[in-house]
Amino acid sequence: MEIIVDVHPHVFHWLHFENSFSFVQALQKGGADSTKYLPFIPAPKYSLELKTELEKPRKNFKNSYFSIGLDNYFSQDKIYSAYNTETATSAYTLIRLGVGTEVYSKSKTLFSLFVSVNNLTDVGYQSHLSRLKYVGENYFTGRKGIYDMGRNISFKLLAPFTLKKGN
Repeated sequence: MEIIVDVHPHVFHWLHFENSFSFVQALQKGGADSTKYLPFIPAPKYSLELKTELEKPRKNFKNSYFSIGLDNYFSQDKIYSAYNTETATSAYTLIRLGVGTEVYSKSKTLFSLFVSVNNLTDVGYQSHLSRLKYVGENYFTGRKGIYDMGRNISFKLLAPFTLKKGN
């Protein structure tokens, strides 16, 4: 099941509020408690994003926006536990930020710049579908398995260019 609600209020054309929820449950009929659930089913997930866009371009800037988002992964304890096939996974929440704009001069785009930060609060987490969570103990951290990516800051620069055919 997946539900998506995308809200764009007419009175606030510059505001976007997007929500989604996904949930999968897979049962094996007649299975014992340890084999009741099929293995490797993703945890339920709720995502939201609030995005604002500039209504009117500013001097030398257009298509500018700012966004903040949240991804909440619920715990996954409906697992195939027979033969130690998989283990339960704890819930976690990731926060992300984004900003972007196009820079132009004389009605021509010079470049576009985007900056995003994922896992803003640097949460330590393991995705339920990660096979790396079963790696042995990390002697440096004392935690079992390899955790997913921490805070990630990325920059994207798009610069258009044209090639002119010579005479």
